[in-house]
Amino acid sequence: MAFSKNMKQALKIFTLASIFLLFAMSYWLLATHTHAVEAKPIAQQIRISPAILNIRLAPGKTYRYEIKIDNLLSVPLPVDAAMESFMTDEEGDYTFDKNDQSFRTNEIAPWINIDENKFIIPALSSKKLTVTVSLPKTIPIGGYYGMLFFTPRIPLSGQYQSVVSSKVGVLMLASIGVAEPFIAKANILTFQPTKFIFDSEPSSFVFRVKNNSLTHFSAKAFIEIGSIFHKPNIFEAEEKIILPGNIRRWNVTVPKRMSLIPIQWATLNVSTGNGTSISKNIIILHFPIRLALISITILSMIFFVIFRRKNIIKALKILIGKG
Repeated sequence: MAFSKNMKQALKIFTLASIFLLFAMSYWLLATHTHAVEAKPIAQQIRISPAILNIRLAPGKTYRYEIKIDNLLSVPLPVDAAMESFMTDEEGDYTFDKNDQSFRTNEIAPWINIDENKFIIPALSSKKLTVTVSLPKTIPIGGYYGMLFFTPRIPLSGQYQSVVSSKVGVLMLASIGVAEPFIAKANILTFQPTKFIFDSEPSSFVFRVKNNSLTHFSAKAFIEIGSIFHKPNIFEAEEKIILPGNIRRWNVTVPKRMSLIPIQWATLNVSTGNGTSISKNIIILHFPIRLALISITILSMIFFVIFRRKNIIKALKILIGKG
């Protein structure tokens, strides 16, 4: 028995709608059930405390600080200590290059003395090291920085011969001659979602903050998302140190929620210390694409079932051999 023109058209539309629905559901499952693979951390050989020396100094004075180094291996461990200057990028990654003269700007290394540059720590033991900072009487006001590195010399035989030696650093952040309370000068360069069309509420934001001060400060950032229909949600970002003249970049992920509200607002608040902060507001738009696709598919199928049910029933009877 031959198909009529209407039955062929109904079957074609029904088949296409079913394929489209399967595609939409597959996309939904892939997008919502993808998990990141975590990298296995490298085992530590030494542990340093404190990891950061955030200190305020005055010209012409001498300061002494104690560093504790723990040997985490079950064998004696030789360790080398050395000061290095560095530069940072927007992501906070450090770059070390002794041949680059720009690295000599605001470096604290010339005034640092370590009582021992090479030493051996007994197995599973600790050693305390004294770092002396001696400042000249005349020095420009501002921030001065350096990294005190400790490099373990792993034994080349036995159970540790395959262990990779990784140096550990103490970040030294010094403010010299800066008045208290210190009020940082900073501004937000950019604040925006990572995408401009969303299939749910925005899941991540990018923002950049520049430090226009003479010294560093610690930036604590919060993102507030809300609308006229629900209370705002506040999300805390990672705290980062910004060196003078530098820019730091954040990429903050926030929990996704299925929302039908297309217009919302977001506020970025960055605390710069001593009760001061800077902020920036933006309007965000989103359209629930996946929800809309599934809804359209279901409504289309319902429409054809209601208005083309006779042709569909006839076509199904033919397919099962009852026509």
